[in-house]
Amino acid sequence: MGKVPLLTREEEVALAKQIEAGKAELRQAVYGLPLVFDRLKSLRVALQRREISVSAVVNLEHASENAEAADTQRDEALSLTLSGLLTIRRASKSLRTYYREQCAKPAGASRALKSVDSAQQRIVNRVRALHLTDEYQGQLLSEIKTLANDLRSGSRDAIGTIRDRVKHIERNVLCMPVSTFLEHVERIERAERIIEDGKTRLIQANLRLVASVAKHYMGRGLQFLDLVQEGNIGLMKAVDKFEYQRGYKFSTYATWWIRQRMTRAIADQASTIRVPVHMHESVQKLRRASARLVQRYGRPPTVWELAGHVELSEARTREMMECLKEPASLETPVGEYEDTKLGDLIEDRTVPPPYAAALRSDARRQVDKVLGVLTPKEEYIIKKRFGIGFVKGHTLEEISEDFGVTRERIRQIEASALRKLRQPQCLEVLKDLAEMN
Repeated sequence: MGKVPLLTREEEVALAKQIEAGKAELRQAVYGLPLVFDRLKSLRVALQRREISVSAVVNLEHASENAEAADTQRDEALSLTLSGLLTIRRASKSLRTYYREQCAKPAGASRALKSVDSAQQRIVNRVRALHLTDEYQGQLLSEIKTLANDLRSGSRDAIGTIRDRVKHIERNVLCMPVSTFLEHVERIERAERIIEDGKTRLIQANLRLVASVAKHYMGRGLQFLDLVQEGNIGLMKAVDKFEYQRGYKFSTYATWWIRQRMTRAIADQASTIRVPVHMHESVQKLRRASARLVQRYGRPPTVWELAGHVELSEARTREMMECLKEPASLETPVGEYEDTKLGDLIEDRTVPPPYAAALRSDARRQVDKVLGVLTPKEEYIIKKRFGIGFVKGHTLEEISEDFGVTRERIRQIEASALRKLRQPQCLEVLKDLAEMN
C-alpha cells in the first residue's frame, strides 16, 4: 500500500477520463449488437406489463425521498423509457427490412452493410440516451459473452446448440455475420480491460486514505481490518461515481463514501441489538457529551443535564440512552469458578416463589383441619359452595341436584356447617389464614 505513489489532480483526471472512455467504448460495442435490440424489445414488453420496475433498468437521477414525488418521477421515467424503446424498435425494424431487400439483390449485401452502419449508429445513440443501469448492462454482457464463448469453443455440440440463435442474428436481425459479432466482443473485452486498469490504479493509490479514515472509527465495535474492508467497498463505489468535471480531488469525494460505508457497517454489525443508521450519529454525539460531563462534574450526568447539553428533549435523550446500554448474554459465566451462568440467576416470574408455594400448602392443610369438624356431607357442601378444591363456587340449586334434595335442604345443611365453623377453635385458625392472605 505504501509503495504506490499518491496521484496528482492531473493524474486523477487522466484516469477518470480513461475509465469514461472505456465505458463509452463498451456501450458503443454492446449497443451496436443486434442481439441487444431484441432484448430491448423484450424489456419494453416487461415494462408495459409492470413485470419489472423502471428503476431496476434505468438510472433515475436525484431520486426523491418523498413517496408521492418518487412515484411521479418513476411514472415519468417509465413513459420516457417506453417511448424511447418504441422508437428504437421501429428504427431497428426499418433497418432490418431495408437490409433484407438489399440482400435479395445481386451483390446487394456488401452495399447494404455500408448503408447500415450510419443508421445503426443512430440507433446506438438512442439506446445510450435511455441511461440503462450498470446492472442491466451487466445482464446483456453476460448473455453476449456466453454466446461468444460457445462460438469460440468450436465444438460440434456447442455449434449445434446455438445454430438457431446464430441464424437469427445473421439472417433475421440485421444479418450480422459471426465474425462481425466476435469483433464486437473483442471490442467489449478491450474496453473492460481499459476500465479495470483505470479503476485499479485509482483504488490502489487511495488505499492509504481508507486506513486513515478507519483510525477515526476505532473503538466503536468493529475491528480495524473490518473497518478497512468496509472502507474499501466505499472506495470502489466512489470510483464508479466520481465526476472529475466538477473540479474537486478524488480523495475529497471518496472520503464521504468511505465514511458512509464505515458508519453503516458499525450501525449494522457493532451491536447485538441493531441501532438504526439515522440514530447512530446521534447516539455517538450523546456518548461524547456524557464523557465530557463526567469530566466536568466528577459524576455521571443526569438526564436533564445531558438533554440540555445536546439540545434534545428529556424523553428523546432517555430513549437514546437506552441505545447506549450493552446487552449481556445469558450464557455469560459468573462466580469465582465460573460454574454458573447469568441466566441461572434471573428470576422466573411465571413460577411462584418457593415461600409462596409453602404458604399455600400450609393454608390448604389448615383448611382441611378446620373442615374436619364437619360431617363428610357438610364438608362437601361447604367446599363446593365456596369453590374450595373446585374451579369455582356453585349455587345451592346446583349442589341440590348432586344429592337429589331441595335447594332449601342444602341451605339448612350449609347453615348448620357454618355454625360449627364459628366455634372459637375454628374461628381463630380462619382469622390467621385471612390475615396471612
